[in-house]
Amino acid sequence: MNETASLRARAEIDLAALRANVRVLRERAAGAQLMAVVKSDGYGHGAVPCARAARAAGATWLGTATPHEALALRAPDSTADHVLAVDA
Repeated sequence: MNETASLRARAEIDLAALRANVRVLRERAAGAQLMAVVKSDGYGHGAVPCARAARAAGATWLGTATPHEALALRAPDSTADHVLAVDA
């Protein structure tokens, strides 16, 4: 291991925690629609698994940065039926 390996940032997405957070938001905003924004491949963590977790927990919409990302979420194995590309 080189000396900079220990200095690299690491992030791990807990999909159960993501689902729990979406459920809390749904409860607190009862009656409102909720958009989970999943852009840049979930910031490198996997857009499809993050999007699936958010939708399973009640997110009404998925937002992406580009039309290409939106199409990737609308792939045949995806559960996304409401996807909006928002160029930010």
